[in-house]
Amino acid sequence: MRQQSQHTYILLEHCYLVRKSLTLMLNEVRPSWKSLGFCEHTAQIKYGLLQHPDFILASSHLSDGEAIGALFEHASEIPTILYSHLYEEAHARKLLPNIIKFIYEPVAREEMSEAASLLEEYMEVRNQELTN
Repeated sequence: MRQQSQHTYILLEHCYLVRKSLTLMLNEVRPSWKSLGFCEHTAQIKYGLLQHPDFILASSHLSDGEAIGALFEHASEIPTILYSHLYEEAHARKLLPNIIKFIYEPVAREEMSEAASLLEEYMEVRNQELTN
């Protein structure tokens, strides 16, 4: 069995219970991954990114509006797992091409596990490209 890499992330979610649920779910599927914190408002995104996360786990909307626009402006190069009940996947991918996995809400554990696997594959390929 391949050893799982350690990655860091920030979570973009305004609801405490959803943040707690998603953090627990991600901890179950990838215990070595570390949260660097969360953002409740779009204005917090650029400050959260100062911590240099490996990826972003994000809701399409935060308490003060759409997160996708702020992500495009400040984090268009950072791999993102996006979850939403307001956007169609194709539309979200047009707005934010760095989406590794799009999940329709509510987020199930199986989908989070699949997203983690896709993210690991993406990071492995990216690291290989950087070293070649």
